[in-house]
Amino acid sequence: YSTTITASLNYDKITPGQDLSGTLQLNSNSITGDFAIAVHVSANAVIPSVVRQISGIVTDAEYNHEAGIMAICTKSPNSLIVFNTSSNESDIIQLGKIPNCVSLSEDGYTAVIGWSTPSVSYIDIDDLEITEDFTIDCVPYDIVLGENGWCYITPAVDQWVYFRSLNLNS
Repeated sequence: YSTTITASLNYDKITPGQDLSGTLQLNSNSITGDFAIAVHVSANAVIPSVVRQISGIVTDAEYNHEAGIMAICTKSPNSLIVFNTSSNESDIIQLGKIPNCVSLSEDGYTAVIGWSTPSVSYIDIDDLEITEDFTIDCVPYDIVLGENGWCYITPAVDQWVYFRSLNLNS
């Protein structure tokens, strides 16, 4: 003779991160007698309601603590998400190419994006638009925007050989 036993757990009574262990005791009139089944439950983390889902695959992100701005590049769809952590609002710039990397200025008003092609774009964060495009001699792996009108690029190939410097004013 066999039977199905169903046990349930009230997840509302468990704190996220809490582990519970116990024993499910089964009484039996069989020759082997009663037996116990060890049970262990780990509560999963609860995602807060303020967390937002990002569409696409994140290729790079940078946070500027002083300005409270986070720039997030995605592919599929190609976009730059500008998230203001102070106001909890975000804006999206749709991009025509796949972004590889992003860097924010110290004041949070401008940014540069390195593309999956040998090019870089200068972006006005306030107006949410690309203001200038530059063709360079490598595909950017990473990029840093300096406060001196230049950006500095680590190439995707030969990245251990030479950094590239790009004058954004010429």
